[in-house]
Amino acid sequence: MTGRNFQRDGLGQCPSAAAPFHDPTALLSVRQVAELQGTSLDYVYDVMKSGELRVIELGRGRSKRRVTRVDFEKFVTSRLAVV
Repeated sequence: MTGRNFQRDGLGQCPSAAAPFHDPTALLSVRQVAELQGTSLDYVYDVMKSGELRVIELGRGRSKRRVTRVDFEKFVTSRLAVV
């Protein structure tokens, strides 16, 4: 980096930059996915369970589920409808 360190928030945004920082490997939480879509947590868990939205399981026991930014974008793109 060039002398400036930018902290990214959980959504891959660089708060001090005007444009979003796009990191295709960024991991989104279930809550972040729901907020980005404007849907409920239940809906996100349903599409994860059905396999429509790929999930990364982190940890053992009570695992944490994460979605890559790329998989989230593929999911959203697959839902685009022509009206």
